[in-house]
This record gives sequence, C-alpha cells and structure tokens, in this order.
Amino acid sequence: MGNNLVEFIISPTGRITQIVAGMLIVAVGLISFGTFWGVILAGIGLVPIFAASYDFCLLGPLFGLPISAKAIRGDTSHEH
Repeated sequence: MGNNLVEFIISPTGRITQIVAGMLIVAVGLISFGTFWGVILAGIGLVPIFAASYDFCLLGPLFGLPISAKAIRGDTSHEH
C-alpha cells in the first residue's frame, strides 16, 4: 500500500472515524436544515457514512488504488 492516509481510512479505526465524522456533518446540516446549504451539507455527510459502511475507500483511485477497501487490503475472506 504505502500511503498512510489510505491505510488509516481502510482500518477499523478509520472506518469508525468516517462514520462519526459523517454523522457530525449530517447533524450540522440538519440543524440548519431550513437552508439550501443545510440540505447539501447533510447529503455530503452521508457520503463517508456509506463509504465506511460498504467498505469503500473513495480516495483509493486518487492514489492509483481500487475503490474497494477489501481489494486494497488484499482481503480474500468472505466475512461481513
């Protein structure tokens, strides 16, 4: 792998961090939900939640790696 950021993102701690950060972004967006930017912010907050939940690394392609965190890890197991 070689990239510390990608290694962190695909780790269990990184996935939890993404979910928590996404929840905070959604919460801020919902607090200002009456505005256009609040709706946009809440939608943006869903991206890291879904990426972590489905084991994607959205930064992978920027570093020449696959989007699948399992493929980056070389994970061949079928665990969920």
